[in-house]
Amino acid sequence: MTKTLAARPVFSLDSLAQKTWIALATQLAGVILTYLTQVLLARWMGETEYGVYAYVLSWVMLLAIPAGLGLPLIVLRSITQYRVWEDWGKIWGIIQASWLITILFSLVLALGESTVVFWINRTQAFVYGTTLLVGLWMVPLQALVKLQLEIARALESVLLSYGPSLILWPALTLVVSGLVFSHEHMLGSLSGILISDVTLSLVIALQIGIIGVRLQRECVSTTPEYDLWNWLKQSFPLLLQDAFLLILEQTDILMVGSIVGPEAAGFYGAAVKTALWVEIILTTVNVVAAPTFTVLYEAGDKAELQQVVFRIARWIFVPSLVMAIALIVFAQPVMSLFGAEFAVAHWQLRILVFGQLINACYGPVWYLMMMTGHQRKSLVVFGSSACLNAVLNAIAIPRYGATAAAVTTALTMILWNIWLGHLVIKHIAIYPSIFHNVLGKMLGKKYAETIPPTDLS
Repeated sequence: MTKTLAARPVFSLDSLAQKTWIALATQLAGVILTYLTQVLLARWMGETEYGVYAYVLSWVMLLAIPAGLGLPLIVLRSITQYRVWEDWGKIWGIIQASWLITILFSLVLALGESTVVFWINRTQAFVYGTTLLVGLWMVPLQALVKLQLEIARALESVLLSYGPSLILWPALTLVVSGLVFSHEHMLGSLSGILISDVTLSLVIALQIGIIGVRLQRECVSTTPEYDLWNWLKQSFPLLLQDAFLLILEQTDILMVGSIVGPEAAGFYGAAVKTALWVEIILTTVNVVAAPTFTVLYEAGDKAELQQVVFRIARWIFVPSLVMAIALIVFAQPVMSLFGAEFAVAHWQLRILVFGQLINACYGPVWYLMMMTGHQRKSLVVFGSSACLNAVLNAIAIPRYGATAAAVTTALTMILWNIWLGHLVIKHIAIYPSIFHNVLGKMLGKKYAETIPPTDLS
C-alpha cells in the first residue's frame, strides 16, 4: 500500500498552550496526590518498611521496561503518523498487537523473575524476599500502564492518558491504605504492595474499557492491518533506550538499598521523588508536544518546529527555576513532611534538584530524537550514561553513602542532556534548550542563520 500524506491539521501555538494547561492541571493533581500518598505511606509504615516498599517498587518499575518490549513509544509515534496518513487499519492493528504481546510477554517475564526471587529467598536471608515476590506481579500491570498511557497520548487525550495512573491509582491506594491503617493501626510493606497491586488492576481495567469505546467509535468499520515485524524492529532500540533511561532513574535507589540498607533507601527515595517536582513542567509539555514534533517533522516544516521548540523552552524554564529555588532553600522542612527523621536527606535533595533543573533547561531533547525517528542515534547516549552511572555509584556509595548517589545521578543527568542537545542540533537542525533560546534572542537573525540546513522530508 502506498503511503499517502493527508492534509496536515491546522496547527496553532494557542491550541498547544491550551492543551498544555489541561495537561499541567492533570499532572499537578497527580503529582500532589502521589506525593501526599507517599508522605502518608512513609508515616504509616515507618522508615524501614517504607524503604522496603520503595525498593520493591523501584524493581517493579525497572522490570516493567523489558516487559513492554519498547512498544509503548513505537505506539505513540506510529499512531501519530498513521493519523496524519489516515491509515486507520494500522492504528487498530498496532493497538491490538501491542496489547496482546505486552500481556503475554510480561506474564512470562514475571513468572521467571518470581522463580529467581523464590530460589534466592529459600537459600539465604533476603529482607526484601516476600514483598518482592508479591510486587513482581505488578510488572505486567505497569507494562500495561505504560502502553495505554502512550495509546491515549497518541489519540490526543491527556485526561485518559494520565488521569488513571496519576490520579485514580494513588487516590485508591491512599484510601484503601488509610482504611487498613485505621483498622490495624499499622501498615507493612507487604500490605502496601498488595494494595497497590489490587488498585492498579482496577484502574487498568477501567482504562482499557474507555480506550476500547473510543477506538470502536473512531475505527468502527476498519479491518485491522498488521506490520508486526516492522514494529518490533523499530521497538528494539527504543526498548534499550527506555531501559537505559529507567536504569538511570532507579540504579541509585537500588544500590543505596542494597549497599547501605532499607532505611537509607527510604530517605534517598523520598529525596528523589521530591526532586521530580522540578521536571513537572518539562514532563507536562512533553505530554502535549511530542505528537506535534512528529506532525511538523513529517511535513518538513523546520521553521515552525523550531518556533514550537523555542516557545516551549520558555514555558518550561521559568516555573522550573522557581520550583528549584524553593526546594533548595526549603529542603529541610520539605523533607520533614515525610517524617522528622527524613530531614537528614536535605543535601541529597538539593543536589538532585540541581540536576533536574539542568534537565529542564535542555527541554524535550529526548522526545525530539525519538519522535523524529532518530532513536538509534541517541541509544549510545543513554547506554553510556547508564553504564557510567552504575560504575560511579558502585565506587562512591560504599565510601560516601547516599549523598554520593545524588551527586553521581545529577552529573550523569547533565551529561546526557548536553550530549542529546548536540545530537538534536546535528541531526534535526533544531536548537532545543533555553540556553540557545536566550542566545537567539541576543543575536537575532545572525544566530538563526547558523542553524545547519537539513532535509526534513
